[in-house]
Amino acid sequence: MKISGYSTARFATWYFLDELKVLFDAGDGITAALASKCERVQHVFLSHADRDHIGGLLQFNQIAARIGRPLTYYYPKDSGSFPAFRAFIEAFDPNLPKAQWVALEAGQRISITSNHFVDVGENDHIAVASGGNAGLLKSLDFRVVESRRQLKPEFVGVDGVELGRLRAEFGVDHITNPVDRGVLGFSGDTPAFDPSRWEDTDVLIHEATFIAPDAGDRGHSELGGVMRAAAGLPLKALVLGHFSNRYDAAFIRAAIVREAEAAAIPFPVYGVMPMQTVLDVLGQAAVWTGIDGVRPSA
Repeated sequence: MKISGYSTARFATWYFLDELKVLFDAGDGITAALASKCERVQHVFLSHADRDHIGGLLQFNQIAARIGRPLTYYYPKDSGSFPAFRAFIEAFDPNLPKAQWVALEAGQRISITSNHFVDVGENDHIAVASGGNAGLLKSLDFRVVESRRQLKPEFVGVDGVELGRLRAEFGVDHITNPVDRGVLGFSGDTPAFDPSRWEDTDVLIHEATFIAPDAGDRGHSELGGVMRAAAGLPLKALVLGHFSNRYDAAFIRAAIVREAEAAAIPFPVYGVMPMQTVLDVLGQAAVWTGIDGVRPSA
């Protein structure tokens, strides 16, 4: 899967899944990086309304909407910033086709292709646990799921002609079961890593804003905690970003190697370094290649 992205705390975050035509967040600089590829995007999932995650929306909408295909923006249902932003965009660019704006709740599943969906989850980046705001949903994470049909065990080995007859007579549900596979997860900004959210996920994009001893909650994650929590998951790859730009790339890479070695991470770990756009995240060299006899890259 080709993933393009940029993610630096306080400045901008966005990730683009080319094959699925999906964009996660829309921070500043996205149009300069993707250029005409903006026109490929059909679904934009916005994790929350912090300006570093939505600052590129106005120009993105202008570029992406010009081809006349309807865009859909998904956002946390209780975030009042998005209806306000919608009103501004539609007034500022009244001649462009209007996008659909869909308010999301945790637990929803959104169809993006014939067999791909995005499952919506809630995280704790924006605290709304007290007072009149209790129970409001203002910050999300997302998980891309591929759904396929799998032959039921009792029909394994049955020849194709007979399977065709059974399907025609009793329907596809008689001989197969739907099977979901987590293709990719995007954590958004979050102070905590929830392993149960990503148990069946191939590639996880997770923030790691702080590196100890600078760690502090502040609504964001700390590198060592992310690595320790991820170590027990059957991931195929972990992508870390949203690092504070107080750290340079060499410092971050060394910290990733140190924490990955301590946690015995068995899968490759990739980094989106501060102030760097990466046009093929999984195509670059992994910072950590795993523990299967291959030494990490420093």
